[in-house]
Amino acid sequence: MTAPKLDPDEHPWVQRILPPILHDLAATCAVPFEIRDVKVELRAMAMEVSFAVCAPLGSETHVTFLGTGKPPQDIADLADKMQDVATDALWFEGLSKVWPECPEHPESHALRPTVAAERPVWRCPLTRKVIAEIGSLPGRMAQSGNA
Repeated sequence: MTAPKLDPDEHPWVQRILPPILHDLAATCAVPFEIRDVKVELRAMAMEVSFAVCAPLGSETHVTFLGTGKPPQDIADLADKMQDVATDALWFEGLSKVWPECPEHPESHALRPTVAAERPVWRCPLTRKVIAEIGSLPGRMAQSGNA
């Protein structure tokens, strides 16, 4: 995963909402992604971010996101969009199309991004249990007990 090259002074909002999602992708998704061409525009009452997500086999998905300016909600909403991108890339590579996989129900379903107690979190859709804060999923080695 290549982190987007942004000037933190120029795009502080993007520097706050994108890194937690990129961390979870790099830690747990079998397909590595590169983020390119990040653009930020101020809209009437929101911030619009657009960027390209590039997968190893050359596929490129353009993501456009209109944020609320509330970081927990924006992180959860953008994680939802990136979950779709990851699922498509995993399917294209012939891999399990579940990301991020629920550790309590392996090979069953993905976790769902949401906000709980004013924090962006990954939640099990079956038990509604919060599994982890978005941006803190352990890597594959830690999940398999080899850390």
